[in-house]
Amino acid sequence: MVGVGHNLLMPEDRVGHPYRSAGPARVSGREVQLTYHHAVPYSRIRDFWDKAAGADTLRRSSFFLKLRRGLGKGFYVGLGKTENSRFKEADRNQTGELSRKLYSRDVFHTSDRSAAYSRPEGWDNFVTVYTWLPGNLFVGPTRRSDDPGDSFEKAARPIFERYGATHFKELLDLDEKIREYLATETGGSAGPAFEILASVARYPVIVPFDEKDWGWGADGRAYIKRNR
Repeated sequence: MVGVGHNLLMPEDRVGHPYRSAGPARVSGREVQLTYHHAVPYSRIRDFWDKAAGADTLRRSSFFLKLRRGLGKGFYVGLGKTENSRFKEADRNQTGELSRKLYSRDVFHTSDRSAAYSRPEGWDNFVTVYTWLPGNLFVGPTRRSDDPGDSFEKAARPIFERYGATHFKELLDLDEKIREYLATETGGSAGPAFEILASVARYPVIVPFDEKDWGWGADGRAYIKRNR
């Protein structure tokens, strides 16, 4: 079967998350609004995807298989079969089916100008899941003095390591492999980064907020404590 070419480049700006509101909480007795933070920043996973898609190296990535299985089983909390989930069964099915097509190269990226506005069925949902993969997220205050912007969330190590050292190490390795791949002008393999991304995709739950992880600075913003 011959695949169909589409524009598979990720949007420049991050799309909105599919989860319910992270809600309010308290840090050092002060009320704060919570949000979802990325460990590996969106700009990095976007640029990685765009380069891999442009080089036609998406095919046979185990990430797509892992993602499809997880969505099919309602594995991801917040994307699953719950009343408060904004991601419905039809959305999950579309995303899973597009993952299958990307794996088999039934769908691939083309830079042909005639396909500039052509997106495959389920694309918007796929972008949402890829952007907001639970294993790459943690919940914390919106206003932070230590927010790294478009850099890796090194300060979040103690938050992830509450659940063991493996998860944070995988995210750190993912960021490193993506940066290595992006640094190669020509050639290079997206495989090592996709392999780690498949491992990150096995985490079903966003790392939750715990007040013990956070302090309050003199500037009126929260920060992650180095040691609990």
